[in-house]
Amino acid sequence: MMGTESGNIQVWDKIINSAVHMPGSRVSRNDFLRKELSKYCDASLVEAAIAESPAVAGVPQDLIRKISDSVISSQRTRTTSLSVAAGLPGGWWAAGTIPADISQFFWSVTVVSQKLAYLHGWPDLNEGGADDTDEKTKEVLTLFIGVMFGVNAANKGITRLSAHVAGNTAKRISDKALTKTTWYPLLKKIAAVLGYKITKESTGKSISKVIPLLGGAISGGMTWVSFGKMANRLRSHLEGLYLHTRRPEDLANENSIFEDEEDIIVNESDETVNTLNKSAI
Repeated sequence: MMGTESGNIQVWDKIINSAVHMPGSRVSRNDFLRKELSKYCDASLVEAAIAESPAVAGVPQDLIRKISDSVISSQRTRTTSLSVAAGLPGGWWAAGTIPADISQFFWSVTVVSQKLAYLHGWPDLNEGGADDTDEKTKEVLTLFIGVMFGVNAANKGITRLSAHVAGNTAKRISDKALTKTTWYPLLKKIAAVLGYKITKESTGKSISKVIPLLGGAISGGMTWVSFGKMANRLRSHLEGLYLHTRRPEDLANENSIFEDEEDIIVNESDETVNTLNKSAI
């Protein structure tokens, strides 16, 4: 399965589906913002932040950074403890099942990405209110996680989506799934890159199974570093977007990146995307 675009997309689809269907994967925007901001802000400011966004309500950016760092630290500690409990079995992608620690890791990734998004002005990703996370939510999470993995196409996609959300008076991500729009080829490529990166990385981590006494330390240590790096990469990107900065020049820049969504695909230059179909493991 590794080395083919369709195989890598299948890997990512299984991982994101497994992660978002774990208990607690859905973060309520209103509940989260109320809980975190109430520690530092008066009730009127908290409610204004929920009604609009922390930035629009006037929550200081240094406070948003402080809360973001706390959220990342807390989630990273939890993720690392889960990773120490088990190493990764080699060849899991071929077996068609997602090991528990991979699901748990990406559960934490989806949770922290939602929390960081809400702190930085994004609307509720779980608009439907149903128990199951819908396709649109998984697509946006795929973009966020692509940013966390350093996929250049995802950076561009999230920047363009930020401008779209800023101009949406209904304060929604989109009226329909992104895969039913011109965004589909971009999401397909990002999913393929994520599947490729994850299976390639887990091949190296299987050494933790070879040295049982060191396995937990290797797995946990790698998770501590990788999770923190990924979360901070997303936080840094979100901090520069108009939804957080509220600077008109940032919105103008975001709108000028592409004339329309198709340009995201036409101008794609991410090295991993361009070489994906040439790679075989």
